[in-house]
Formats: sequence, C-alpha cells, structure tokens
Amino acid sequence: MRKRSFLILMTMLITVVVVFLGFYFSANRTAVYQDGKLFFKDAVYIPISGKYHESKTIGKTADKNWEVNAIEDDPSHCFVAARSFSDQILFVKEDYQVPQHGKLTGVYVDNLNIIETDRFCEAITAILNQSKGEKFNFETDNIHKYAKEIYLCYENCPVGTVWGGFIGIVNNRWVYIEPFDTSRLSEDGSPKKITISCRVIDQPYIKTIKLLEY
Repeated sequence: MRKRSFLILMTMLITVVVVFLGFYFSANRTAVYQDGKLFFKDAVYIPISGKYHESKTIGKTADKNWEVNAIEDDPSHCFVAARSFSDQILFVKEDYQVPQHGKLTGVYVDNLNIIETDRFCEAITAILNQSKGEKFNFETDNIHKYAKEIYLCYENCPVGTVWGGFIGIVNNRWVYIEPFDTSRLSEDGSPKKITISCRVIDQPYIKTIKLLEY
C-alpha cells in the first residue's frame, strides 16, 4: 500500500516537473526591448500608464533580462507587462485604439481591486457626469487619507487607462474630486497643503459606492 502511494506521488511530481520544464523551454524568447518599445510576436508595443492585473508569463527577451506577462482578461494580448529585476512597464500595441469613453465596464481602485458590476459602473458614470450639485473647498496635504483614486475601463478594456479622480469621505460627506496634480511640494520638499474642490455625491448613489470602504 505504501509502495503504491509512493509511486503515485512520484508520478504526480514528475508530471508537474515535466509540465513546468516544457513551459519554461517553450516560452517565446523573441521579445526585444529597445528604444523604449517592446517588439513581441510580430507586434510593436509602446508604454502606457494604467492599472491592471497580470497573468502568466508568455515571453522573455533572449538575454532573459525581461519577461513578458499577459494581462488578465486580455486573450488577444493588446496589453502586456514587461518586468525586469528592478522595473515594471505596461505596454499596449502601437496600433490598438484604447477606448477612452463609451460604456464604463470596470473601475480599478487604489489597491488594484477592480469592481465590474453594472450597478457600480452606472453609479460612477452618473457621478462623473454630474455637472451640478453642492460643492465645498477642503485643504489638505494628503488627499489619500480621505479618498481613493479611481481608474476607468471602457468597453471591456482590461486596463484602467483613464484616471477618474478621487472618491471618498471628506467632512463626513461622500464626495467626488476631479483629477489634479498630487505631486506639488513645498520649497523644502515636504507635502504642501492645497485647496481642492469637493463635489457632494447625490444620495441615491452613496449606498452603491460604499463598496469603496473596504
């Protein structure tokens, strides 16, 4: 009985090793990173900023300095992420038109969680399109203490390429804050207090966006 169990265990272990080695040696090693561009599988990729989730490794450069990872929910590899020992770069196919508007289908939040429910996306769309409503100014040197950044995915794009600003609680009220320069510093290099405009979110959407409290 023990001998049989041992043989089964060894068979499983050998299978795992063979699969791993097969993947390792069959990985596409034709990727080339040169002059800020990535050349991979007969396509040219250029850098782009955005939020995303990586998937499996699908290629490497010949010198093994860079590995190319797929992006989740992107079977056509319109986007890829290249990783080296010290760098990580998101790339998009040079001829791919990244959707910047249309139907909102996903929202990445600060910590790279993505929310894709129709109800949440519809609420965010309404908040972004809200042109009127109560506003107030707020002074802070760290908006991240009060609100989360949101990145928007349109038309089922797997990457949040559009920075949507911030949503959070300021003065005990749910507010939306349009994108602004968060890198401004005082002369001594310390964070500088700035005044930002907060737009109070309409009550009907608050129950839905409370998902951002996690």
